[in-house]
Amino acid sequence: MADINKILDSFDNLLNKEVSLSGRMINIRKMKTGLFIDLMNKNDIIQLFFSSLDSNNLSTGDLINIKGKCFYTKRGEPTIKIEELQIINKWNSDIGYKLVKNINKKTPLKIFLKEKYIRCYTSYRIREHIRDFLKNNNFMEVYTPVLCEKYNGGRSFPVKSICNNNMIGYNRATMEEKMQALVGSGFERIFQIGNVFRSLNEFISVEGYAANVNWNDGQMMIRELLQYVIKEIDKEIDIPANKTIENIKNNNWQLIDFVEGAVEIYGKKILKPLSDGVLLSKYLVENKIIKNKSILPETAGDIIAKEILKKQDKPTLINGFPLWNSPLYLPCDNDNRIACIQRSKVYFPGLLDGGFDMGVQENNYKRFLERIEKQRKNWSLQSDDSRVQESELETILSCGMPPMFGFGFLEPDRITRIWREDCTIDPFEK
Repeated sequence: MADINKILDSFDNLLNKEVSLSGRMINIRKMKTGLFIDLMNKNDIIQLFFSSLDSNNLSTGDLINIKGKCFYTKRGEPTIKIEELQIINKWNSDIGYKLVKNINKKTPLKIFLKEKYIRCYTSYRIREHIRDFLKNNNFMEVYTPVLCEKYNGGRSFPVKSICNNNMIGYNRATMEEKMQALVGSGFERIFQIGNVFRSLNEFISVEGYAANVNWNDGQMMIRELLQYVIKEIDKEIDIPANKTIENIKNNNWQLIDFVEGAVEIYGKKILKPLSDGVLLSKYLVENKIIKNKSILPETAGDIIAKEILKKQDKPTLINGFPLWNSPLYLPCDNDNRIACIQRSKVYFPGLLDGGFDMGVQENNYKRFLERIEKQRKNWSLQSDDSRVQESELETILSCGMPPMFGFGFLEPDRITRIWREDCTIDPFEK
């Protein structure tokens, strides 16, 4: 069976010659002379002509095999005249339209299938280009266990795996522990693309670590990675460009310091609340910046980031989150306002959280213990002991770790939303 795009590319050479095709009928038009059918294969569409007027056994969505000869219609449209037709399988519209959320019977099948194919294919190509870039920059792809003895997901709720002898394991929420152990073993540049599980949700994650790479160089590398991916995808897939895409291509970013951005909005009075997550959450509620009175200290920083981003129209890197925001990153040097960490997050206009997190990892064992114990006390969603148990990172850091730049892309597929109309997804809203 040939592909539609191959037939169309060499259509003139195939005139009056027999070809074989398989695909899904996305439209049927009944004319006086017969049936005109639009057949979709992968993401390509070709017109078929069937001289029979009997369409009782055919319906939109059916999978078919055909044999026929190529010709041009009077309007000059490349068409295949069907000589043999076989129905492979019937389309059940009641079930079929439920395959993708937010799709209903009013949505044309052509749009339904094309969008699904583009998203899946683009997602696949994004992951491949990420691989290519990292391997070209001397990163080695590794694989670490999905099933863990201890939960490593911070404030998210664990996804448990229970064996028939009542032994409990946890589906990994992150890959960092095992990967940092590999860095400590001498693998200086590694990455992994795999599945992670948080609060009954499953995501594809890209995580990587580079020993002896500083914060500025690491940020530049990630910007170059995104630039590379966008340019390569643009060569392969016909997706309309927009301002964000052009800015990424041209390496045109807005760099914002978290504290400076907060002071610009709220004034210097925000400095004291910024020094502590509990104080900040109270400040946000008391000053009616947010309506939710049950805001968690660990998410208060994201609320400030959201406000900072409202005026931005470029891809944005917010740098230097407060120290209390995460015990996993190295403190900033020479910052006398409040204690900050060498952590950055990527944001795109309209897509507030781009899912890209990066920074220099904490490698001081004693300092890590002090900070993680303090954070555990502030966690306000403890559901069981699994969320506060000893982390494997504690053991790993006790062995002595080199300074390393780490990055994580939760759902690299989010890059596809830059091109789509649903770029307004706001992960901060509950």
